[in-house]
Amino acid sequence: MKVIIPMAGHGSRFSVAAHLNPEFKKPKPLINVLGKPMINWAIDSLSSFNLTPNDFIFVTLKQHQLEPKLKSLFSPKIQVISISKATRGAAETALIAAKTVDPNEDIIISDSDHYFNGQIFCQTIKNKDSDTVGVIPVDTPIDNEIKHSYSLAPDNKYAIKIAEKDPVLAAQGAYSNIGAYYFSKAKTFVDQVENMIKKNLVSGPQGKQEFYVAPIYQRLLDQGKKVQIAVTKQAWRLGTPADLDYFLSSYHR
Repeated sequence: MKVIIPMAGHGSRFSVAAHLNPEFKKPKPLINVLGKPMINWAIDSLSSFNLTPNDFIFVTLKQHQLEPKLKSLFSPKIQVISISKATRGAAETALIAAKTVDPNEDIIISDSDHYFNGQIFCQTIKNKDSDTVGVIPVDTPIDNEIKHSYSLAPDNKYAIKIAEKDPVLAAQGAYSNIGAYYFSKAKTFVDQVENMIKKNLVSGPQGKQEFYVAPIYQRLLDQGKKVQIAVTKQAWRLGTPADLDYFLSSYHR
């Protein structure tokens, strides 16, 4: 298994609030959260998996100069791919790394700005059906704000519809996707993203449309493929100052 961390965004929601906290001037993955960089929380979410430093591929913006820091935080053996400019979304960023992976190897694509208990995610992958192509860790939304991607799974096991920031799906009681995405083969992800880019199949609200990862699963569902969910009780997003405030007020070590 390889874990791909796309972190080539600008983190603008923190930088515009830098007057409130000097930490917010840093690249978002390095913002200090309870004594350690935000990226460490994302990696800690996968501690249930039997992973080594060689299994991690980070995709970063060259201007952030993150490679030395990441290798210092984790290991010189991690792989860091630096790109010269931001892509058109996390799926396109992750594609750069996924194309370097054995096509038949399984992958996890993980955001760098969350923390969750990954035990159920790990168990679901280990015990997945033989024909399952993907697994998504999900939780119950804590509010009605349409800010997540969603997975509708009436039986709490198999997703029947998956979409990015979809108010209709949210109103139907869909789970929110936490921000980690498992594919049983790297080739499945690569083929889908390349096709998505070729056809310019962006998603999301008007003015913020890009190539997201979650909609790839809907395309797989449309092809008759099987996607499972892993319902997770402990999960926090860290992607905005408001998310971070909620984490700091509700997380108990």
